[in-house]
Amino acid sequence: MRSAPGPRAQQLVAWIDSWVAGRFPGAAPRVVAAVQVLLRGLSAGLLGSLVGGVAGTFAQVLLVRKLGSELFGEYATLSATLAIMASLLGIGLDTWTLHDSSRHPEHVTRNVWHALLLKGCVALLLLTGLAVAQSSRIALTTTFVVGVIGIIVESFAATGFSALRALRRNEWVAALQTVGPIMLLLVLLALQQAPGSVLVVIAVQTAISALVSVLTLRKVWQIAGTPRRERHVIRRMIKGAWLFVVSEILSTLYLQSAIAILGNTGDENAAGALRAAQNAVAYTLIAPTLLFVTALPLLNDPNLDRRGYRTIVGMMLVGALVYGLAAGGATYLLAPRVIASLYGAEFSAAIPLLQQFWFVPLVRSGSLIGAAVLLSHGRTRLRVQLQLLVVLANVGLGVLLIPSGGAAAAFLVITITELIVLALYTIATLIIGRRLRL
Repeated sequence: MRSAPGPRAQQLVAWIDSWVAGRFPGAAPRVVAAVQVLLRGLSAGLLGSLVGGVAGTFAQVLLVRKLGSELFGEYATLSATLAIMASLLGIGLDTWTLHDSSRHPEHVTRNVWHALLLKGCVALLLLTGLAVAQSSRIALTTTFVVGVIGIIVESFAATGFSALRALRRNEWVAALQTVGPIMLLLVLLALQQAPGSVLVVIAVQTAISALVSVLTLRKVWQIAGTPRRERHVIRRMIKGAWLFVVSEILSTLYLQSAIAILGNTGDENAAGALRAAQNAVAYTLIAPTLLFVTALPLLNDPNLDRRGYRTIVGMMLVGALVYGLAAGGATYLLAPRVIASLYGAEFSAAIPLLQQFWFVPLVRSGSLIGAAVLLSHGRTRLRVQLQLLVVLANVGLGVLLIPSGGAAAAFLVITITELIVLALYTIATLIIGRRLRL
């Protein structure tokens, strides 16, 4: 059962409710309730992200300084490669779980079980492929194999997070997501005197991901019921989810391909600097991502009227604009201090890269709002078609420019890609809004 929030959490909820009631005095009760859920979810998510972010920041500092520039470059390249493999594992199933379960809460247990079952099958095929590669004398490092196991268990936790968000249990997601960074920080502190090793870091992250996965799925079963009573029909899930999986694969390709190409061309120091800048700017993307996963279940509500839909989207746009500009300015001004604090003097090459990434919070926020609108109107196929265009442009430019241009070319490719995504999503959203008279 859901535990009662603490006194401070109750005060925050009461303040949000009173503010919304005063801000929308003439709105329908369902509109007011939707706005309250949006703000509560964002508040819980931001609070959890703040705690996890602080722990994750200190863990990142320890990790970078322990590994050094060259080993961290190796770690960054491996992480980017594993992220692409994770998309092949089916992390798009998590977006489908959030999307379908928010429309049909009674399907939560079945959807989660279907997602886990399908992910398990893909994971088994992936591990079998690794075993075949090893037996064929293809060199596979232990670090890589452990990393693959890590992305498997981490993907199971992500499915649980999507289910909890669909059930509007954002406070539980926030709490569970703080477990990993805090445990990683504690382990790295305990290993300070040990020699730097990418294998040890990946193994620790894998073990922590397994623990978080168990805790998350246990909470889902407590709230939504166990899967033993459900009838499992994988065919239904594949029919409904395959476009989400393809979408996530394409998204990961154009977000990770630049650094993967850079790292695999042999310039690991440049890859390390670019990854350091991307890791730093990633902290500014926590709020837009929370806005997306909190608002999508509300926009999917079939009982939400046109006014309520406009209210939610309007609040998202205003919030994204204000936050994007503020976060972008802070990124540019604080880049030298952030890089020095997080990574040390040997990563000074990441400072100009991070400053040039000032636009990412604003642009990515707009793209996520466009994605939420497309998904809430069932335009998943259109989203995939747009992403396919983006991947073709991204990979083509990357292969053409990065081997000779290095980190500067990788940054250019990333910039062009972000702007193309925003432009395509904006145009599609405006066309849909005009057709539906939103």
